Amino acid sequence: MNIIKYYEYQFQIDLTLLLNSTETKQDRLSIVSLMDTMSAPSFYGDVQNAFKKLNDKPSSFLICYFYSVLIDQAIHSYDKELHYDFEKIAGYPKFVGILSSYWHNFEPSLLLLIAIKYIKEEEDFNNKFEIFTKYILNDYILFFEDIFPKYTLLLSSNSDIDSALNAIFYDIKISLKKENIPTKVWDNSFKEDEIKFYFNLIDILQKRLKMINKKGYK
Repeated sequence: MNIIKYYEYQFQIDLTLLLNSTETKQDRLSIVSLMDTMSAPSFYGDVQNAFKKLNDKPSSFLICYFYSVLIDQAIHSYDKELHYDFEKIAGYPKFVGILSSYWHNFEPSLLLLIAIKYIKEEEDFNNKFEIFTKYILNDYILFFEDIFPKYTLLLSSNSDIDSALNAIFYDIKISLKKENIPTKVWDNSFKEDEIKFYFNLIDILQKRLKMINKKGYK
């Protein structure tokens, strides 16, 4: 299954599966549950075990979740009232840490770095990532233009929609600057080749954002 079909037909199923893999349904996913190199105690381990059993490649889930967290945090940064309405529709689980940091949002870039541990052996992944990036950004635009205005009073005109999209895409752009990249998760450091791979993927995303701006979101 290619990643676009995975996103359309399987991602939400897998997301729900992970959130329901503990005795009490969760509204957030911890980074330790998504890294098989880290020991995950208690219910973190239940989620980690469920993650390992996903039928598709773990990288497909992580890339889809990366973009979900990215747009969720960008909307929250732009307008908390708009994010409240968005959250009622999307309901994306928060990406968080462990113990006390379980209550704090983590950088979505960490999801991309974790995904690289699974995808760096895949042939021609840059091209696959570029195709999916184009698809997902266009999907967000269509969502804001055609669907979201039906659920919020804050996007009542084309001007409101354009302003929101401009601000949200700008927030995504500045949040992924190369100098902001995390280099490790606690004692787990990312390798030099993994960080280089990450830079390649971020360049693809940044170029696509520039192209969208030039085309006026079409």
